[in-house]
Amino acid sequence: MSNNSIAIQEESTSDILTFNQLVLFEGILSAARAVISVLGIFGNTINILTFISMGIKDGFSLSMTLLAGMEIFHLIIIFLRSVAYAFFIVEYATQFVTWFPVEPFGLYFYIGHVARIFYSMAVVNTTFLSFARCMCVSRPLHFKDMFMATKSTVIVCLIITTTVGSYIPMLMTMSMTLQFDSQVNYTRFRLYLTPAREQVGAITWIVRNAVLPVSTLVAIVSCVIYMSKRLMDSALFRLKSQSFHQIIQSPNYKKEKTSSTDTLVSNLASNGTKEDQDLASKERRAIQQMVVMSIVVIVCEVPEILISLASVLVPTFAFLKPFNNIYLAVIGVNHVFQSINSSVNIIIYWKYSSRYRQNFYLAKQT
Repeated sequence: MSNNSIAIQEESTSDILTFNQLVLFEGILSAARAVISVLGIFGNTINILTFISMGIKDGFSLSMTLLAGMEIFHLIIIFLRSVAYAFFIVEYATQFVTWFPVEPFGLYFYIGHVARIFYSMAVVNTTFLSFARCMCVSRPLHFKDMFMATKSTVIVCLIITTTVGSYIPMLMTMSMTLQFDSQVNYTRFRLYLTPAREQVGAITWIVRNAVLPVSTLVAIVSCVIYMSKRLMDSALFRLKSQSFHQIIQSPNYKKEKTSSTDTLVSNLASNGTKEDQDLASKERRAIQQMVVMSIVVIVCEVPEILISLASVLVPTFAFLKPFNNIYLAVIGVNHVFQSINSSVNIIIYWKYSSRYRQNFYLAKQT
């Protein structure tokens, strides 16, 4: 057996979780991810068809369409990963009497790294959308004209290029190669890890596990705070406008004010209410939609950051280290959060976008 291959052992290297417990726990998580991914693939496909039906006319609609595509690719890979783990369960349950030409556990591990590429793309794209919405709110006259489909395409291409570039070095340190497997007493395709994996991993970890998640989290949190403040200011202004409008319409107010003054104040109140109604009917709901999407990303990104922090504080909490089993279990939970993050946008679009509901693809087919 190659020293750079993963050896499946029943003896646990962790004092917290045995390997048998890990296999069972990850099996449950894998089944959950498979169900979530199927639902998410269906939902994101509907999103793309609905966005096309709405007409991709600006940077927001284009970026959201591309976001749905990224999430579909992520969920497809997650589903394939669950299938690979199911094959591993078959091998492990039969004590490798039944086995397959490709090592399922190695494939399961390798696919997990590929899935992270598309997930990171989706997170960075959501960060871009959140920032763009903030700019449209803070400087609407200047930024809306700048955020066109062409410029959005360029930005998304940069996101894809940067994300893929940050993951390629790590993927180059692993591959599925023909190796002799003593567990099945046969040569088959197994996961091979190059000797340079630890060195490359230490370098790329800074970008993949520290800079990228922390920077996106800080950016999204900042955008959420700003947009939430904008929503609260809008709600406060609307309440004041409604109260003022009720006052000037009261009989006592009309008796005390002249007709010219009353007309002037009424017009001012009506104009203020009309402007705020425009925000409430369109911009406010768009901001709410982006805030909810951003909050979902924040919640689902926190486990990733906590895992990275734990691996720094406890160096043995890592793959193929003394706390390997509990590490893989926590990573499995993290992947559930990521799968949920890639699957829930259809619910958010439906709740906060009347235009989305009007152009909903399934409704048009009935």
